[in-house]
Amino acid sequence: MNIKKYLSKFDDLKDKLIIVTGSNSGVGFSLCKHILHKKGDILMMCRNADRMNDAKEKLLELYPDAKIETLIYDQSSFESIDSCVNTIKERYNHFYAIVFNAGLIAKKNEYINSVPKSIWINYIGLYRFYTQIASIFSYKTFIFQGSLARSEEHTSEL
Repeated sequence: MNIKKYLSKFDDLKDKLIIVTGSNSGVGFSLCKHILHKKGDILMMCRNADRMNDAKEKLLELYPDAKIETLIYDQSSFESIDSCVNTIKERYNHFYAIVFNAGLIAKKNEYINSVPKSIWINYIGLYRFYTQIASIFSYKTFIFQGSLARSEEHTSEL
């Protein structure tokens, strides 16, 4: 089915802000395109400012009138998570939904606080962000996209 035909089945998102983590590439970037196609606004949350700004420029080429804001977000850092939660609370409390899309495929022997990096980012960081934001905005829509990414050390078992 043609994507525009598929998207036509959904209501417009005019004046609705959707927050998307990991929105500079892959599924997150594609989701941003779909949200903008439905006239929604987006807050892109990414850990790399250059890649985020490049993605924002590409989206604005496709949708010149789009409302796109950006926020640096690193799901491996409690400091970054806490800062983003505070920023959302102060500046973006009118959001319609958050799509938790950020994740990582870690290389072999990468750890954060003695925990494999994939587990830390894909579970512990996500859990910290979600529990803090849900305690403030329990009435909002939260969408989880993704699964645990395997590290290279387990790839040979497949």
